[in-house]
Amino acid sequence: MKSQRLEAIASLIEKNDQVIDIGCDHAYLSIYLCKNKLCKKVMATDINENPLRQAQKNIEQNGLNIELKLSDGLEDIEIGDFDTLVIAGMGTTTIKKILSNDQVKKIKKLVLASHNDLVDLRYFVTSLGFYLQKELVVYENGKYYEIMAFRKNDKKNTEEELIYGLLDTKYCDYYAFLIDKYTKIYCSLPEGERVKKDEYQRKIDYLQNFIGKI
Repeated sequence: MKSQRLEAIASLIEKNDQVIDIGCDHAYLSIYLCKNKLCKKVMATDINENPLRQAQKNIEQNGLNIELKLSDGLEDIEIGDFDTLVIAGMGTTTIKKILSNDQVKKIKKLVLASHNDLVDLRYFVTSLGFYLQKELVVYENGKYYEIMAFRKNDKKNTEEELIYGLLDTKYCDYYAFLIDKYTKIYCSLPEGERVKKDEYQRKIDYLQNFIGKI
């Protein structure tokens, strides 16, 4: 099953990447990568047996040979020569738990899509020695999704990049959505929450300033 989000994630994978698709669900991404020869090899994993059974059926229907593993994150996974992790559709707390596994030290590239706490995730991943290299924003089924690619690198992202992401003029609709969201939160906070109100005001001002320069 193709989608804009799936294609966006796949666009961040390169021909020589050796990918572990963590939380693969029905393995749509792994199948897409394999069918279109977008990476060197791929392993699909999930914590639940039912999605893996459906994933196996989908893989067989497409005439592919993709290794499947039942695993909680990287537990019971031998990294070997795999160098890229894809973790999409989970919350930041879960992603951080997965990336706290020592085997992540062997990984060169991360493609992540969390549905919350993106600032926290950026700070955490860069603290592991990764550099935020690229971000894509996809609007699908009435929701915005941010997809981030990190690479092991000595380079450091700026504070602004960690807080606001890698701003791109083609995503102004998304930034307008965020401004509206932050404004509603700002207005809902009582005057006693001055620190939080000031934090949201800074976010609103920063994004408005970016849009205003275009």
